[in-house]
Amino acid sequence: MERQQRTVTTADGVGLAVTVRSRPGTVPQAPTVVLAHDWGLNQASWDAVVARLAPSGLHVVTWDQRGHGASTLGVGRAALDSLSAGDLGRDLGAVVRAVVPPASPVILVGHSLGGMACLSYLGESGAGGARGRVVGAVLVSTAAVDVRLGQEAGRVGLGRRLRLAGAGSGEEAPVRAGNLREVLFGEVAEPEAVAAVQAAFKGTDPAVLRAAYRAFCSADVRSGLEPLMRLPVSIMVGGHDRVTPPARSRAMTMTLTQARYVSLRSAGHLLPYEAPDRIIEELRWVVSVVGARLRAAAARGAASQSL
Repeated sequence: MERQQRTVTTADGVGLAVTVRSRPGTVPQAPTVVLAHDWGLNQASWDAVVARLAPSGLHVVTWDQRGHGASTLGVGRAALDSLSAGDLGRDLGAVVRAVVPPASPVILVGHSLGGMACLSYLGESGAGGARGRVVGAVLVSTAAVDVRLGQEAGRVGLGRRLRLAGAGSGEEAPVRAGNLREVLFGEVAEPEAVAAVQAAFKGTDPAVLRAAYRAFCSADVRSGLEPLMRLPVSIMVGGHDRVTPPARSRAMTMTLTQARYVSLRSAGHLLPYEAPDRIIEELRWVVSVVGARLRAAAARGAASQSL
């Protein structure tokens, strides 16, 4: 696929590093897959999925969340104190408006905090915004509310296990490969994947890590579920996910009664690294349903014009 690097500037001055990909000749009205990454990572976490999308004939968009990767913090570090899933949802809206062709329907794919950003975008946008453009979604290792990391019996405190410095502390704490392997991966963790995740965490400002962690734990984006009620949605989770365990995904599935629930027994929290082929399977299903609906709508329109 051809790739184009863009910088999208948000209303509060954040410069978002965006990558737009498509095959030569892809028509503007082809669907656009927009992939939102987790906190502490960057858009490169989707590389294995994006590579498998190359023959698809879709537009593909990835970007670095604010303060991650090559994206900036905008007005300054003080804004980190109030960073929320809402900020990330509005960033997603800015990306869609700036780089997705106007005639292209949008399929959202969100991993963990990226999934919360997708739900926030859906919940805050009116009929003329996200609700008028989004036609399907894949929600990966995420939750709509009630993360409460470390507050339930039998669960680890993620910040402590990853050695994140406490909120309000200026201490930079190390992020160790062993901690990442234990907390974030399932039964099998490829050394290259562990190294890539460790490098992403190390490359992220510790203040951003702490702020994104707080935003993740405090998010309530249930309002974004309602717009998905009649759309093709796949909800995926790893059986060994200690961060957003299967109960969170099952809760969303109970609300989105038409959604597909996919549990990968041996996987952990990092499905973009652990199970890119399964994410592609679910994306193909969403795309097939979207395509069938678009063709049916076109046929109805043609029939009404002939009357």
